[in-house]
Amino acid sequence: MRIFILLTITGLFFYSCNTNPPTSPESYPVGKIVATTTINFNQSPITPTKIVLLEDFANVSCYPCVTSNQIIESLLHGSYERKIAVVKFPTNFPSQSDPFFLANADVCNMRMDYYHVFFAPTIIVDGTLRPTATDSDEVKENIDASLIKPAKFSIIVNKSFQDSSLIVNTDVQTIGLAGINLNALVLYTVIVENNIEYDASNGEKVFYNVLRKVLPSDEGFSFAGKSTLQQPFTINWEADLQSNWNPDNLHVVAFIQNIQTKEILQTGADY
Repeated sequence: MRIFILLTITGLFFYSCNTNPPTSPESYPVGKIVATTTINFNQSPITPTKIVLLEDFANVSCYPCVTSNQIIESLLHGSYERKIAVVKFPTNFPSQSDPFFLANADVCNMRMDYYHVFFAPTIIVDGTLRPTATDSDEVKENIDASLIKPAKFSIIVNKSFQDSSLIVNTDVQTIGLAGINLNALVLYTVIVENNIEYDASNGEKVFYNVLRKVLPSDEGFSFAGKSTLQQPFTINWEADLQSNWNPDNLHVVAFIQNIQTKEILQTGADY
């Protein structure tokens, strides 16, 4: 069944509402994010399953975002389980005071500028496809189109907790470098949080896959200059684990993107 919701341009750009941070947020032990990433440019003998990334641009005051979020969650935990991963990048429109946007304004603005996102909801599939976010059939068609592409990399992500710190281990290995410009590739390791309770003006009360942190920085890790390396190499990163993040609800999504073409070549997630 196709689901369509129409917005007027006036309502899209000039509707606003007041949003407030969650009241009395629970505090969790402060720790570190300790990330170790191993990258191997030698070809893997095993062909991995392709995993597709959905980047969801949404806002707490956006009524169509309720529908798009329901579509994403139904796919993520339904017929596309373990076939897709999701990162929600909050926007500053229609409401400029979305608390999730304000917590990560720099990286959210960076991704919106990169993709030229001007309205919410917007769903981008593997960096290049942009289905109607409220049309479940169109979203699935775009995912299917990405799933049939051969995986260019293997990305295995594992997480654990130790002494109040989030330990992230990511293994990246190439499947074949033919036709791939390594100098244009960037690895993003993203911490997201699920089950965030917040009474939004659009009626939503629980938020999923919300961006919390990008490692090692908002720009990710560039493969530029690494193409001549013959041996696997390891990078270690650290960041602060915020006290208002629920450790039980944190997940890790890692993806490799060609920053020139915007195509995402492979994704890995700990779920």
